[in-house]
Amino acid sequence: VIYYLLRRYSGNNSNYEPKLCGGDNPECNFIIDNICVNVEVKTPNYSKRIVQEQAESLKIFLAETLGTMILILLGDGVVANVVLKKTKGNNSGWIVITMGWAFGTFVPALMLSKYSGSHFNPALSLALACTKKIKWINLPFYFLGEFFGAFLGACLVFLFYYDHFNDSEEGEEEAKLSVFSTIPAIKNKIVNFFSEVVATFV
Repeated sequence: VIYYLLRRYSGNNSNYEPKLCGGDNPECNFIIDNICVNVEVKTPNYSKRIVQEQAESLKIFLAETLGTMILILLGDGVVANVVLKKTKGNNSGWIVITMGWAFGTFVPALMLSKYSGSHFNPALSLALACTKKIKWINLPFYFLGEFFGAFLGACLVFLFYYDHFNDSEEGEEEAKLSVFSTIPAIKNKIVNFFSEVVATFV
């Protein structure tokens, strides 16, 4: 490798043919055109690289877990506060819900963007991997963090509003379900599908 590099960057002049030095000068590895050259060869530190890659993967997993948990906690939490009975924000309307989701997205993104990029969405992570913005090898850690964080956030919302879920009257199953999912006001599969595609794209 040293021979090739020296030949590559010294041109085709035969005077620059590298030759091994003798034992007279221990600091001299090669002689090029009667000039002593010391070449230090460093072997790659694979163990250090593996540790750095593992640390990066762990950082991504933890950041996506925490960020997605906060996103779902604030986002689903504000929905629960609006739609469930006997809450302080009951029937406060869509403006409260949209503001809650806005802050639920903004706060963890501001906190954790420098650690993982603040994806909080498997679709976004997959898109960035396809466009080579992130390494494919890190994609599973994004996915795991996002799914685990979403599950933790949903569990916290359920625990916080446990009494309100239990106190809801019969026939309010749709309101309870809407805390964790979207439900169309008028069921039309084609229109509902179209609206989801457009809204998700936007």
